[in-house]
Amino acid sequence: MSVSEPSSFLLIGFRGSGKTTFLAAVWHLLEAQEIPSALFAPTLQPDREHLNSIRRHWLLLEPTTRTTLRDMQTVSVKVEDRESGTGASIVIPDFSGEVFLMQWEEREVLQDYVKLAQLSSGSVLFVHPYQLKPGPRIPPRSAAVNNKEGERDSVPWKPEFAPTQVQIVDILQTYLRLAENRPTRLAVVISAWDLIIDEKITPDSWFTVRLPLLAQFLAAREGTLEVKYFGVSAQGGELPGDKAKLEKARNPSERIYVFEDGKRHSDLTTVLRWLMTD
Repeated sequence: MSVSEPSSFLLIGFRGSGKTTFLAAVWHLLEAQEIPSALFAPTLQPDREHLNSIRRHWLLLEPTTRTTLRDMQTVSVKVEDRESGTGASIVIPDFSGEVFLMQWEEREVLQDYVKLAQLSSGSVLFVHPYQLKPGPRIPPRSAAVNNKEGERDSVPWKPEFAPTQVQIVDILQTYLRLAENRPTRLAVVISAWDLIIDEKITPDSWFTVRLPLLAQFLAAREGTLEVKYFGVSAQGGELPGDKAKLEKARNPSERIYVFEDGKRHSDLTTVLRWLMTD
């Protein structure tokens, strides 16, 4: 087995977009080897306290603890490609969603994020279908809210009012600028894909319709940014409502739902393998 230089992948997404649950499920696949995943961990990992902690919540069908600014972790995992036998060391920072909110609302970037973005080999963007803030609409005059004097009240604009896709475009612009706009790969993970009822919808078509500005931004960087879309439910369902159903799975790995290239499977490690592929 030949081991390549460490690959560093950033997980980008706001609070509740699915980053930590994704990481917990990937770690379980790598270590438990309950299904023949594309990647696996050939040796016992030396630093796995954080990974085991979030995995424990995932196994118990409990919401994974959200990463905060105080307890952000950077994990390093040695993996091997089951098909080619090629090995790699993957460094994945588990950044809090607050880091990205701070970038947008306060125009500040953590120094640790700057360093890791400069060294990154690729990134994973997480988007949750039920957390999208649409663009504001101008209401008809009859629908305007009036104050006690009968005059229209005006609300000062705040960065948090901006549509989700506008905020993500800004976050990605910062990332690409820090990465010096070198050719890179971006895996777009649409979380909670089990909530998308229509089986005819693909992740890329859903993304284009629901986030057209962001889709155009990515398409405009075709020369330097290679993008692939994944529909993912790292937990397999919505908690606590689907807990009883998920407990019936033969093994925890089979709860995972991945929609990739028109097919459904349970191997989340294909997201990382795609990022690793030259």
